[in-house]
Amino acid sequence: MASLKLKTITNLNDAKHIWEILSPKKRIYDDWNFRFSYYKYFKYPLFFYTLFQNDMPVGLLPLQYNTNLKILEFFGGNYMEDNNIFTNPDQKSMFYKKYLLRKFLQMSKYKVILDFMEEDIEGFHFQISDYKYELPLENLSSLNDYLTKYWKRKSRNNLKAQIKKLYNQKLIIRYDNFLDLEYMFELNIKKFGKESTLLFPHRIDFLKEIVRQFNSHLITISINSRKEAVGLSVLYNGIYIGLNSGTNPSINGLGKFLSLQKIEQAISLGAILYDARAGDLGWKEAFHFVKRPQYKLIIN
Repeated sequence: MASLKLKTITNLNDAKHIWEILSPKKRIYDDWNFRFSYYKYFKYPLFFYTLFQNDMPVGLLPLQYNTNLKILEFFGGNYMEDNNIFTNPDQKSMFYKKYLLRKFLQMSKYKVILDFMEEDIEGFHFQISDYKYELPLENLSSLNDYLTKYWKRKSRNNLKAQIKKLYNQKLIIRYDNFLDLEYMFELNIKKFGKESTLLFPHRIDFLKEIVRQFNSHLITISINSRKEAVGLSVLYNGIYIGLNSGTNPSINGLGKFLSLQKIEQAISLGAILYDARAGDLGWKEAFHFVKRPQYKLIIN
């Protein structure tokens, strides 16, 4: 095997070029524009550790130096999930990943937090950071299919009774009225207060940018002529990603109803998977989403 060389790429254009060569582009987190839409507000120094063989990139660990936390973290920051070491999809892929990670850890002079990684790489001290929640949709043709397949009869009947009460209050559903996006932010912050992730620096700016760039969808639910719930999602490569939502928590069953509307929309759009992102948030396991671990490696 020809000699391997690990280089640190710090120039933005060079980093993008290597990303485009090696990214699998399967999920939205593999998309340069998605990550750059958050990165551009901070412009942390890039440290794209790139493994070359015969001057060809064969592996990439795409990091940035967070000058506030003083750590090396994945490009795009803490909104990103399914982080990975990119390699060419061949029989040497795992070898390249292990080689690159080992060499990187030997040379790095910074504290490193590799969080929300898609896989546990054998031989390193990874731990489970959290779980992602996903719902396969390929064999579902309707919301009723989902409810029949995943919910027991008693739970399903109780849910339908809650929904009936909501419809009795003059419930109306509207789609893709993006003027309601600001109201979603308002509802979310009102519900979660200081715990709302929308209060993170530039998080709202980032979501507005995503709406402009990607195949985005907004569901607005009104009850008695008042908007009470708004949910944002994105469709990417057949994957429906549930992003942020805002609901009035005083209305019983409204959060569940919005989640059901997202599932129904995902099915109607022909998505093969619903990615509900990480964190149970009190509903994803109850909705029988499949949980998949995300891994973390910390090096002081």
